[in-house]
Amino acid sequence: MTDATHIPTDITVPDGYTPVYLYQNKLYMDESLDSPLTSKSQIASGSSLYVVDISHDATSLYQLLEPSSENKAGVGCDEICVDLSNITKSNITNLGSVFLGNGNLESADLSGFGDINALYSLFAYCTSLKCVHFDTLCNAGKGEPNTYYTFSTCKNLKYLVLDKVNVDFVVENVNDVERGIPGKTKILVPRAALGTYKTNSHWSVASDRILAIEDFDIVRKDGAVTVTPKAV
Repeated sequence: MTDATHIPTDITVPDGYTPVYLYQNKLYMDESLDSPLTSKSQIASGSSLYVVDISHDATSLYQLLEPSSENKAGVGCDEICVDLSNITKSNITNLGSVFLGNGNLESADLSGFGDINALYSLFAYCTSLKCVHFDTLCNAGKGEPNTYYTFSTCKNLKYLVLDKVNVDFVVENVNDVERGIPGKTKILVPRAALGTYKTNSHWSVASDRILAIEDFDIVRKDGAVTVTPKAV
């Protein structure tokens, strides 16, 4: 493991992570912005990435790590983890196809995103994905978002963590094969909100899979998320 990388922006990149640079909704491989991410071959398979927000004005992360713009398995970058903690998220409304086509991604911490219009194909073909964490994500004010193919190919997704009391994030149809949540995925919400989620029209069909966050140990670190049931 290499020492943490220090870059001129006074941001410390976590040990073992490779910095990439976000500028005006696009990723670059260098801080000078001379080398845009145009091919998955530019990022080593199985690497961990730390996204450095250069301009802090992003409004969309659409296809951020899927430079080919194709919609199929194997076309996205093959990173195992992406740390988005440095990104200014307040103006970002589109998360469509961010990780599309990545067969290596194991978890994703999507904390801090606000009012989102589109999540379509966010994790399409992410067959190794096990855990996803949302907290402030919201779309209730705009009705049903486009969640087509957000999780539908994630056959190994064990946990979807919705760490918020209010039901202001919904999917179009929880049980739909293309627009919903994989049938074996557990949906973790605050215990105080269990009844609210279980009776909500968007989530009630999955009520038997909605469980209390407090019954699990959840660790979020450097973009990765691990979820473990607490011992009874």
